[in-house]
Amino acid sequence: MTALGVIILLIIVATGVAFFIASNRYIKIYEKLEYENCTLDEEPTKQVEAEKEQYASTYTAMTITATVLCIISAIPILCGAFFTQHLSGNQIDSLMIGSVAITLILIAIGVFFFVKTNTIEDGYDIFFKLKTTRRKTSWAVKRCANTLLSTG
Repeated sequence: MTALGVIILLIIVATGVAFFIASNRYIKIYEKLEYENCTLDEEPTKQVEAEKEQYASTYTAMTITATVLCIISAIPILCGAFFTQHLSGNQIDSLMIGSVAITLILIAIGVFFFVKTNTIEDGYDIFFKLKTTRRKTSWAVKRCANTLLSTG
């Protein structure tokens, strides 16, 4: 049973690494912007400002959800501990494996919400910072701008 868990974990890690590698392709599309002085008309700027204001409620809700999920993620393990006195060896193992799995799922969902919402919010913030400073962008700026453009 433990081997199955390790296999599933390795598959999940491999999938995540594949997503990171694939996302690098999208960054290269905007790499030329690093050395160009880009300007944006007033109308698209207002449109992005409106999108950012509209996204504010989603950002707050997703951040709250992520925080709550991470906080309550310990509950399955704690609840499982209550039943250990009434179970035998294999039953305890199965219960604790299930509890840990639920805990990890809750944490994974919470972290996903944190990363997704903060990436989008940072993209908006960087967009407006770049608009006012007009300086050379870094790799992180390009990544956030790419995420903002691909989600919009």
